Amino acid sequence: MKPNKLALAMWLLLFSAMAINAQDSRETAFLETTSVFSSSATITFNPSGVGMNVTDNTLSLFFQNRISNLRYEVINNKGEVLLLKKAKSTQQSSLDISGLKRGTYFVRVYNGTLKEFLKFKKK
Repeated sequence: MKPNKLALAMWLLLFSAMAINAQDSRETAFLETTSVFSSSATITFNPSGVGMNVTDNTLSLFFQNRISNLRYEVINNKGEVLLLKKAKSTQQSSLDISGLKRGTYFVRVYNGTLKEFLKFKKK
C-alpha cells in the first residue's frame, strides 16, 4: 500500500471509531421524519452544524448556516474518492448514491473553515 493511501486508511479508521462513539452518545445528526422535503421535518445537527440523511439512493446534507465554497466527497473504506460534489453557496445539498454498492462509506465535508467527517451505510 502506498504511504499516502496508508495514511488515509489510518485516518479513516480513526474517524470511523469516532463516528461510532458519536453515534453511541447521540451527537450525530438525524432527521425525525422520513421525507427529506417535508415542511414539518425537524433536523438535529451534530456539534459542528452538519446534518445528514441517507434514503434509498440519496445522500442529503443540511447545514445550520449557509455554507460557501462547499466540497464533499464520498469515500470507500479503502480511501478511494468515489463521488465528489461542489457548491458555491448552500444550506442543503443532495447527492445521488444509486451507483454505490451496499456497504459503509464516509463523507468528507469541507470548505475553508468547516471540516467534517461522517459515516453512513448504503442499504
